[in-house]
Amino acid sequence: MSTPHDHVIYDNMSMIEPNEVEISLEIGLYLSKYPEAKSYWIYVSDSLQVNLITLSEYDDYLWGKWAKNLRVLGRSLIINMVPDNYVIPKEFEKESARFDTVLTVPFYESLFQFEGNIEELPELENLKPIVKAIERKEVGK
Repeated sequence: MSTPHDHVIYDNMSMIEPNEVEISLEIGLYLSKYPEAKSYWIYVSDSLQVNLITLSEYDDYLWGKWAKNLRVLGRSLIINMVPDNYVIPKEFEKESARFDTVLTVPFYESLFQFEGNIEELPELENLKPIVKAIERKEVGK
């Protein structure tokens, strides 16, 4: 926490709240040191429609209860390991409008169970819109 940084990533399990012990200690410690820190949420889901709808309900709950307290600037969604020719279900199109970006990422064998150093991770061009969305939100502070 004492190393200079622009961003910090919390990787938490799905369907957990910020007040649950698994992440509350980490968030609390970080915010005690950096009380002005802002958040940007990135959800990751598979492509099953039922899971996208469940994620949407989870986001409704979290956004209403936590977004203001955690100073959330925005949120994005990654639909991970999608099959070829995947199309976002029509039933989810309206729900997806809440996100700054919705990206689909195909299955990459080279990333599946990756065990190298972070410096060895390949850059995925299709994730760059999330970086741009975060940068736009930060500039618009």
